[in-house]
Amino acid sequence: MTQSELAAHLGTMREVVAKLLRRMVADRLIQTGRGTIRVARREALARLLGTVAG
Repeated sequence: MTQSELAAHLGTMREVVAKLLRRMVADRLIQTGRGTIRVARREALARLLGTVAG
């Protein structure tokens, strides 16, 4: 899935998705590759998402 496709699915702009992905990579929460996103630190990512969603 491309960043553009992910953004369309989420109802946002590609630039927003790119910025968030870069931040999560910098925080070592995820690893990205061509067409892939791998969760590296599941618990930390879940905590982050819990604070955003909750």
